[in-house]
Amino acid sequence: MSDNSAEPTNMSYDGRTPSESWSDMSYAQRRTDAGNALVFAIQHANYARYARDAKEWVAWNGARWSRGDDAEVIACALITARGLADLPRDMFGTGASFPDEERQRFLTWAAKSLSAERINAIPKLAKADPSLACTLADFGLIANGGVVGV
Repeated sequence: MSDNSAEPTNMSYDGRTPSESWSDMSYAQRRTDAGNALVFAIQHANYARYARDAKEWVAWNGARWSRGDDAEVIACALITARGLADLPRDMFGTGASFPDEERQRFLTWAAKSLSAERINAIPKLAKADPSLACTLADFGLIANGGVVGV
């Protein structure tokens, strides 16, 4: 039986990290569901991965990776949405690099991102993020041609 506490294989965007991709986004692009999904990838890549072969999320529960844990992934999306209002301060300090009018637009977007529709959009789009892509084999969740019970 395989060990499902293994570290997954990391993938990235043409050798770039999600954080570098976020830095390259325009202010307007950051205020989108795709921008929120990228923040999710930056924050939760060590806790949530999308197994493309099985078309399901794999989540770290503190002791092992577990399959199909959609509730945990939505909880991570909620953490992302709740933290969006702090991103301008966290990324740009006092705001010298983030114009005041853009900060206000972003704060408005952050408030809208707390809706169920926006929260559910985060993992939906994050499934396509290369940094979250994996297979069940990356976690030792497949053995002898079948799925190991987890």
